[in-house]
Amino acid sequence: MVGGFVENVSVDKSGRFVIPKKVRAEFDTNVFSVEVEKDAIVLRPKKGLRGLFGTFPDLDMKEFEKWKREEVERENSS
Repeated sequence: MVGGFVENVSVDKSGRFVIPKKVRAEFDTNVFSVEVEKDAIVLRPKKGLRGLFGTFPDLDMKEFEKWKREEVERENSS
């Protein structure tokens, strides 16, 4: 369905808004970058590591996430 989709959303008290499910599904992601351009706010879909699942058949996501947690802990303790 790329393009041609318009839906109004509102911002709650905390400054959040919901990206409609059919838009998120179109890009198969829940991660978006937010950019400000002159008079517009632009959301660009980003693929997370899970979006690469299947691209690298030997990639064990649970093992990778464990490694990443340990790496972050090492960085925070130094």
